[in-house]
Amino acid sequence: GIPSEHRGMVWKLLLGYLPTNQARRKQTLERKRAEYKDAMAQHYDIDDNSRTLQEQETLRQVLVDVPRTAPEIPLFRNERIKRALARLLYIWAMRHPASSYVQGINDLATPLFAVFLSDYYNGEDVLDGNVMVVISEERLEEVEADVYWCLTNILAGIQDHYTADQQGVQRMVMRLEDLV
Repeated sequence: GIPSEHRGMVWKLLLGYLPTNQARRKQTLERKRAEYKDAMAQHYDIDDNSRTLQEQETLRQVLVDVPRTAPEIPLFRNERIKRALARLLYIWAMRHPASSYVQGINDLATPLFAVFLSDYYNGEDVLDGNVMVVISEERLEEVEADVYWCLTNILAGIQDHYTADQQGVQRMVMRLEDLV
């Protein structure tokens, strides 16, 4: 496999978040992280009374699912990680209204969090959650933004698997039936 100290960078490259041209990576990271901060201000850091009923319901659903996310792993029981996960899932849902949030999207973010957090600690295993004591808010915001964009790229190819009627899943089942 990919050595742990390089895994985060490789994932960001393979998921199309970072350009292969190394000279453009720093600028791309800065731009995408700033864009995510703007999305936080627009969609999340607002008064609850200004949200529509549908937005309130989406936020409620996200907040119900986040504590269910990998509860056996200490990292995902950490309150700062839960807040970051809730924020990015809600923002994703607001920016993708056709599919919005459905259960299961939260689980796609967990390996991204673990790998991108470990980037700041030379590929060290972070699942025990101990890094949360020392990681700065700024670094955590960078990880959150990176997880958001990589999750967005993952979901772009399978978004119809995560809609209410699960058209993508139904299409895959029909293909499987054709094979059998």
